[in-house]
Amino acid sequence: MQPPKAILETVIYATDLDAAERFYRDVVGLEVVKTFKNQFVFLRCGEQMLLIFNPENLTRRTRWQSASPSWHHRSGACVFQG
Repeated sequence: MQPPKAILETVIYATDLDAAERFYRDVVGLEVVKTFKNQFVFLRCGEQMLLIFNPENLTRRTRWQSASPSWHHRSGACVFQG
């Protein structure tokens, strides 16, 4: 098997999404791509994405979840480019 060429996205969890967004946007310098209040924030890091979900709200369905069958990462995830 060939090693991955890059990490496409990384998933982490935070119950305070506003604080997480401020930190990764203002301190780290990532670009906010999409937010859904109390559900998630997606940030761009070069060609990669950092996805931050609120674990307390993962059982609620959103329009975004309906379009993405892989939304349900409970313990974090890393998606590689092959």
